[in-house]
Amino acid sequence: LDALAEQGIVVTPENFLISEGLWLTLSYHMALEKARESGPGKKDTTCRAISQTYSSARMYQGVRAGDVRDLDVVRERIKLPLEYHNAILQQVYGQDPITEEKVMVEIEAHRERLLPFLGNEILALNQMLAEGVIVLCEGAQSGMLDVDLGIYPNTTASNTWPGSIQSGCG
Repeated sequence: LDALAEQGIVVTPENFLISEGLWLTLSYHMALEKARESGPGKKDTTCRAISQTYSSARMYQGVRAGDVRDLDVVRERIKLPLEYHNAILQQVYGQDPITEEKVMVEIEAHRERLLPFLGNEILALNQMLAEGVIVLCEGAQSGMLDVDLGIYPNTTASNTWPGSIQSGCG
C-alpha cells in the first residue's frame, strides 16, 4: 500500500483487494528464514520467508489474512506453528524464541489498515469477467524454477507454470 501511494496511486477498498485467503508471513517465518540463510543450509533466497510461509500452510498451520478479523482466532492459530518454529530456531540454530505477544503486536499493528481491503478474489474476478472486464494475470519466474516441475533444488517456493494462475488468482 505504501509503495503504491509513493507512486501517486490512490488506493481504496473500491480499487484494491487483498485476498482473505492470503497466507500471512509472520515474524517467526522471517526469523527462521534469516537463521537458515545465515547457516550451512543457506539457499540464497530473497529472505522474504515465502518458503517458510508456504511450509506452514502446507502443514495446516498457516494464518490467513481473513483471520485477522478475529484476534482470538489468530491467537489460537499461531500457537502450534509458533511452538514448531521456536523449537527449530532454538534447537537447530541456537536463536531466541519468538513470543506469542510479539506476533500479536505485529498483527495488531497492521490489522486496522488491512481490514477494509479484505475480500474474496474469486467472487471479485468472476464478477469482473461476467461484466466483460479484461482480466490480466501476471506470473513470475520461469517454468524451470517451479517448485514441483523445475530443476530442484534450484527452484522458487511456488508454482510458476501458466496453469498455476488458476490457483493463484482463485
